[in-house]
Amino acid sequence: MPDNNDKDAWRAETADVRPLQKQVLPPPVPEARPLPAHRDAAPPLGLPATADIPPQSLDFRTRRNISRGRLPIEARLDLHDMTLFEAQDATLRFLSVCASRGEKIILIITGQGREGEGALKRALPLWLEEAPLRGLVAAYGPAARHHGGGGAWYIRLRSGKKMHL
Repeated sequence: MPDNNDKDAWRAETADVRPLQKQVLPPPVPEARPLPAHRDAAPPLGLPATADIPPQSLDFRTRRNISRGRLPIEARLDLHDMTLFEAQDATLRFLSVCASRGEKIILIITGQGREGEGALKRALPLWLEEAPLRGLVAAYGPAARHHGGGGAWYIRLRSGKKMHL
């Protein structure tokens, strides 16, 4: 147990200590860098360069069937420990490869980030809505809890005839 001398010494040392001012910082904004120009080259197979139809929200039935294993997840991509630029590039490459293989149901794991508001978690839906990913993705939605919950996304790719790169 501290004696009075220790208490007096502590009070003397901390007499001029004041609490720090609280600073309210705005939430971080994801930095979506444009993809390199070589990605804008003419798409293979003579398909249109952009899709006019944006991806839809994944419907309840499809989400439930994926969650229960009736629709198998054909490929997975984990974006943990990547910068926004690396993750955007990896997502484009991954979805392009999956689409060329004819895979339909994809799981992309972004992680939740701090306090559930991670930059990758917020950025992925924006990337899916923009060209060139917009032409590959038919629908997307948050994954079921056992597949990553709020830190993962189910993605249904367009079929080959409806795909627009």
